[in-house]
Amino acid sequence: MDASRALPQIRGKRLFVDGEPFIMLSGELHNSSASSLEYMKAVWPRLKAMHLNSVIATVSWELLEPEEGAFDFALVDGLIEAAQAYGMKLALCWFATWKNAASIYVPKWVKTDFARFPRAKGKDGKINRAISCFSKECMEADARAFAALMRHLKETDKARTVILVQVENEAGLLDIDRDYSKAATEAFTAPVPKALADYLKKHEAALSPFLSERVDFSKLNGSWAQAFTKDAEEIFMAFYTALFMEHVTHAGKQMYALPMYANAWTVQSKGEPGGFHPSGGPVADLHDIWRCAAPSLDALAPDLYLENFKQECAAYTRIEGNPLLIPELRRDQWAVASICYAIGEHDAICVAPFGIDGMSAAELSAEARVQDAAEVIPAGSFSESIQSGYQMLENMLPIIIKHQGKGTMHGIMQDRTPTDLIRCAAYDLKVRYNHPISSGMPLAGGIVIALDEQTFLVAGMGFSVTFISRHFGETEYVLIDEGAFEGEDFVAGRRLNGDELGVSLKETPKVLKVQLFSYNHD
Repeated sequence: MDASRALPQIRGKRLFVDGEPFIMLSGELHNSSASSLEYMKAVWPRLKAMHLNSVIATVSWELLEPEEGAFDFALVDGLIEAAQAYGMKLALCWFATWKNAASIYVPKWVKTDFARFPRAKGKDGKINRAISCFSKECMEADARAFAALMRHLKETDKARTVILVQVENEAGLLDIDRDYSKAATEAFTAPVPKALADYLKKHEAALSPFLSERVDFSKLNGSWAQAFTKDAEEIFMAFYTALFMEHVTHAGKQMYALPMYANAWTVQSKGEPGGFHPSGGPVADLHDIWRCAAPSLDALAPDLYLENFKQECAAYTRIEGNPLLIPELRRDQWAVASICYAIGEHDAICVAPFGIDGMSAAELSAEARVQDAAEVIPAGSFSESIQSGYQMLENMLPIIIKHQGKGTMHGIMQDRTPTDLIRCAAYDLKVRYNHPISSGMPLAGGIVIALDEQTFLVAGMGFSVTFISRHFGETEYVLIDEGAFEGEDFVAGRRLNGDELGVSLKETPKVLKVQLFSYNHD
């Protein structure tokens, strides 16, 4: 290993690569894409042309360990070699015991052996598609395979191309609120583990509203049904699913301590019980449970396909030290606005439209595809929107990174209202969107950065901004310049004045530098 390269790590809410802050302008491949290096040959140039600096790719247990104890790392090595050739970083998704709350990526020798690797069961005894998180055999086998993968990365990835690892995928149980197998039921009727009871008491004042409304602190020494007044089944599953994940994550980190995260299939409608979304997964309401049971995970990350994007971003940054990492988001007319908002408002360390390898114009003009019954891709070539949006952000990364965490940067994203008001430095910024959401145009979005009290960068597309001083009656422009960045230096293009005067961004993403002065009439 090159000793001069610092190990990638998450510190606070920032990702560091080679010792420097790094934002992943990324995309996640379709699930099966990385299973063929030949298929990927045509994909890599398209990813590079879209100005991605990283890509999220699958490594499946079934292909890594087709026979127990016999590992095949050819696909992993090929992905790393290709990413290096195109100057990109990699995040690897470990598809193992869970993928979309089902055990569909486990090897055949695991999938077909119900005695050794028992499935979760419903109340009626029906076998679920997911292996039970109470299967110690599966937990140990999964951990061994993951540890072998991480050991191989440490030994072979000398350039540290892999910077991040997702452990499992959308863990939990669908269609049932908890596992009703014998082992699970014994655990459910037993007292709540002391480690969790102590954690909840210690963090009582900071718990999510969901948990605060459900935990009975006077009965935490009782069973799960006694300790939690509602949704005890999902809370129970969250703890034991996270314990399973902790065992796998810890085994991997013992070999090679790259940053690791777990992703969530989020709650799809307010108040829905566990089972409609994967019961026990790291949804925002249950982060406290996951933080207690799986401390080795560096982040809990949402897969975002719904229109409550702003709310989920806020929920996933509630807990101190949990960075905003979005490994999957919808790749349609919402994408660029969502990406800009996440980076500008919440200092996101990773944004990644799902199915990024399907972003060619030809594919996007074909029939719409539905992902998880939530991602809808309308006809139209939004690949150009993604490409131009990432090109703008790529150019701005040094200045964005400089302003992370300082409160001088804000995100803009069109919502149901035609205007927004953003407070930035000494001004209120009235944002007016060019088109309604129903127009079918790409949603408006962007980033505003206060360089000082009077100077701003406004970047993005589909909106205009009026600056309103909070201290003076009148505001005028000193300059409005189009431009681009060379490192942290803004290189001005056209000076907008006369008929072009005003902060107005059309449908092609661009960057404006705005300098103001304000005064009173008296």
